[in-house]
Amino acid sequence: MPITHSKVSAKSDGGDSSLVLPSDWNDDHVISADWFKTLNLLLEPLAIEELQYGTFSYGITTSKLALATWNTRLGSAGRLDIREQRIPRTFKNVTFTGLGSTSTGAFINSGAPVYSTPFTTYYERLRAIAEDLDTHYVGLSGGSATARLLPSAYGIIVTGLTFHDTPWVGLYTPRGPSDSLLAIHDEIGDASGDDLRMSHGLLFPASKNIVAGIKLGVAGGPDSVLAGLTYVILPSSWGAVTDATSYDFRDDFLGSSLDTGSDWNRTESTAGNVEISTTDGTRNWLHAKGNGTWGDNGCFSQTGVARAQDKVFLCDVSIDPTNAPASNAPNLLVGWHDGAGYSYTDFAHAVDFTTDGTARLTVFENGTSRGNVGSGWVAGCTYRVRITLDPSGASNTAKYEIQGGTAYQPIGGSSWTDITPGTTSSSTSPVYAGVSVQSAFDQYINDVRLY
Repeated sequence: MPITHSKVSAKSDGGDSSLVLPSDWNDDHVISADWFKTLNLLLEPLAIEELQYGTFSYGITTSKLALATWNTRLGSAGRLDIREQRIPRTFKNVTFTGLGSTSTGAFINSGAPVYSTPFTTYYERLRAIAEDLDTHYVGLSGGSATARLLPSAYGIIVTGLTFHDTPWVGLYTPRGPSDSLLAIHDEIGDASGDDLRMSHGLLFPASKNIVAGIKLGVAGGPDSVLAGLTYVILPSSWGAVTDATSYDFRDDFLGSSLDTGSDWNRTESTAGNVEISTTDGTRNWLHAKGNGTWGDNGCFSQTGVARAQDKVFLCDVSIDPTNAPASNAPNLLVGWHDGAGYSYTDFAHAVDFTTDGTARLTVFENGTSRGNVGSGWVAGCTYRVRITLDPSGASNTAKYEIQGGTAYQPIGGSSWTDITPGTTSSSTSPVYAGVSVQSAFDQYINDVRLY
């Protein structure tokens, strides 16, 4: 339905010059509801699909919004990149092609969200960003500098970006700072002689599916190379994408501190070692740091479940690249816990982010190593771990799967990389969600779920 032409009047009441809107100014009569559905997509991180990367071919039949692409094109010639959302850019019956090994594409599933009042929802979201949600900030200094930007459980909205005396700044993806980038602005070039000073206001949605940090271009002009990014963290009530899963336990870590009253049992050798991060960039992720001794730092959920077929543990993991190079072992375990202690021996089924000189993933079950699995891990990447109990009715076993990084299926998609070891066996019941850390390196866990 087109815009109506009902009169909008202004009144003056003792200096008040507010607008009086006509009675038909609402979701059904102002403008086509479909347009406001499209506008809402730019504020809908939960509808962002898994990252497309490399020499990909991504076909779009029904209309979808291209949020950001780099080194891509439509058809067989030329180039078409999506660098900034000045207006929503939707596509239908086309195919995006990634032209190189680090090409990227971030797309929003237009059909995933359901809005009962799209007009009202859109403007209420803008009001909330302007008035209700705290502003958070990540700053960078120096050519090629990186910083973490880990979106929380329900995503973030990037609201502004500045860079000074460098040719570009980009968001790096869950594949890590040394791999693929998303460009969210225009730039002048790539070399140090292409220095630019730029500041843009944005409304750019980001989820763990597509963003893990921010990276600066090379050093350039006579002044310091600097950048800064502002963002807001979205509450659980924000998204319009239905989650049909019924959870036995879930912690999205949106609180200011770990709930040890009703959600978690915790031990920590130093206050803050096992605590929700309040540092911008990693805010609302669970910070986990050890002291070199197993059992001194960890937590497990107070809610447990009886062992049953196809019960799932799921969480996201990120190892900080500044404190945990691959030559050092983070020794972070996540998985199904026995509800007793805080060491690696207290896990019925767990994945350990560790090293034997090379970054490794190792499965532990009741203190027994089942060996290395998968293709290891890379610091700075984001991973999603899923451990399913007794799959297909196979008693006392577990199926181990992973997404993320450069070696596995993209985080947030429907495909997983199976990393189940050759032997898996544990009869522990009931079981709980658990985290344990041994080494004194910073690590982060997000959105722990049992279902």
